[in-house]
Amino acid sequence: MFKLNIFSKRSSGKNAAEPINNYANEDTNTPPVDLFVDPTPPKPESDKFQTATSPTKLSVFLGRDFHNMGKRDGYLYHSKETLENWKRKTRAEFHIIMDQMIQEKKEQRLTYLNHLASVGAMHETTSIQLSNMMEELNTSIAQLDKQKELAVEDEGWIMGAIHDYYHGYAQGLNDYLEGEILITSIRNI
Repeated sequence: MFKLNIFSKRSSGKNAAEPINNYANEDTNTPPVDLFVDPTPPKPESDKFQTATSPTKLSVFLGRDFHNMGKRDGYLYHSKETLENWKRKTRAEFHIIMDQMIQEKKEQRLTYLNHLASVGAMHETTSIQLSNMMEELNTSIAQLDKQKELAVEDEGWIMGAIHDYYHGYAQGLNDYLEGEILITSIRNI
């Protein structure tokens, strides 16, 4: 390997830049260090007590464009049966997401309970922290159960999705009917 130094002068007195071997004393058969060493620091493992997938599933579900979905379905299918089938399907999907989140939180709670049993009275601060985390999980589980109950009546977190879809459905149905009236009036001319 050679390093180019434009400010060096050779013994011949020329001002031209010539390559200088800065590695003359090194073994030329030794590969560079970066060939074997990854300079990027390791990423820490995600906390096994957190569930990054559950909030994402819920936020993806609630972040859908229910208004446009309803508008499309209202225009294409324009039946009350389609609307009711969609509501049942959406409630079922919401319940599945809630059940998955509850299960994950119950698993976390069990893990904390096992840690608490391991630590016991040896470390009071850690025992208190684990008890607080379990209490928070109990509160979260109760809230998720409540949201499942509310979803049966189209209330709670699912309410926005149901109402957006319904208003979109009504708009799509109205657009369909206006189009049919226009086509009928053109035919009668």
